[in-house]
Amino acid sequence: MVHYRRMKEKRLIREPHDDVEYSKASAGDSGICVEVEHQQKVVPVVLTTSTRIRDLPTSKRREIERSFLQSTKDSRDWQGLARELGFNTKKIANCEIKSQRDSSTPLKHLLTDWGRNDSATVGVFIQAMKNLGRHDVLPTLNVHDTAELCPLVPQNNIV
Repeated sequence: MVHYRRMKEKRLIREPHDDVEYSKASAGDSGICVEVEHQQKVVPVVLTTSTRIRDLPTSKRREIERSFLQSTKDSRDWQGLARELGFNTKKIANCEIKSQRDSSTPLKHLLTDWGRNDSATVGVFIQAMKNLGRHDVLPTLNVHDTAELCPLVPQNNIV
């Protein structure tokens, strides 16, 4: 009834948002959200072998996932990568469970979990890709010549 009286008392010619009521609890917020697109400068990220995996932009991580999964011969290639990075069977299973829960790829969770370690760098990732024979993923990281990298020794106690 109160709402009807308020509407009736208003002028016939109204401002665009006159008929929006604000509750006291919302501190005057109508709850309407308007997204505004902002143009941001795209700053290229310079990757070095010492760049930490967790510091990679989300777009670069997605690009790595796509590249890794596109040309895979075996859907379990990510498990080989996990073993190469020092994951045990339990940690590999956890990545798979997480991916089923949120409909993402196990590789995404692998990179996230591994990326929490300080030793998780682009250089170690590149060497793991090289050890797996997955040279097709390296151009994603703008790495074309990996001859200077030393063979990676599996690090069983990383994770």
